[in-house]
Amino acid sequence: MAGKKNYLKVKSGLYLDPVHRKKIGSRIWLYMYILDQANWETGIVDYWIDNEVAEKLQIPKRTVKDQ
Repeated sequence: MAGKKNYLKVKSGLYLDPVHRKKIGSRIWLYMYILDQANWETGIVDYWIDNEVAEKLQIPKRTVKDQ
């Protein structure tokens, strides 16, 4: 999966607090993808299609919908 490289700023509580780590679990990858796709000025992901996200992340569409 080639593409642009981005740096994402994440609050330290997300990875330092065991409660947050346990709750987010494997969902971290979809969460980071959402952060990468978000318009940082509006806080909105302007374009989203579950099938395309699932294909890009190489995960089942059902996983995208469930998470």
